[in-house]
Amino acid sequence: MVAMRRMSAVLLAGLLCACASKDPEALISEGREAQGHGDSRTAAERFSAALEQLDAGDAQFFDARIGLVEALITADPSRALFEFLALAAECPDRVGDDEFITISDHMAGAKKYAETVKLIQTGLERAGGKSPKLMTQVGLLEKKESADKAAINDLKGIGY
Repeated sequence: MVAMRRMSAVLLAGLLCACASKDPEALISEGREAQGHGDSRTAAERFSAALEQLDAGDAQFFDARIGLVEALITADPSRALFEFLALAAECPDRVGDDEFITISDHMAGAKKYAETVKLIQTGLERAGGKSPKLMTQVGLLEKKESADKAAINDLKGIGY
């Protein structure tokens, strides 16, 4: 039993070292692969590990952060929303209507309607209320029968 625990500890330490020593590009690639296989937990771990090695100005930062957002949508939609809005604030030149639409589509597809509405609302506010693309998202969300009607009414209540 003791030998089994030692072996498990050695294997875990080896895995942690292997993950920590990988370059961000490899971690991002592994994150994408895990996400493609439906393993959001592993994907989030890989993207997070890549982000630990990157600064906001690094070329791969955006890819790692958006990957983390997508990986978090099903398991932790509130954190996904927070991470996306933080990315939008950090990289306003890289996050526009198209990125808001892509992430809101993923959130709605995962039936995370409250977060979807908050995301669309923030995108519309950021655009000064003038974004035909995001207004289309509101219309699409309204048509989803399973959508959170209270959340949609909140969005309508502020004039969207």
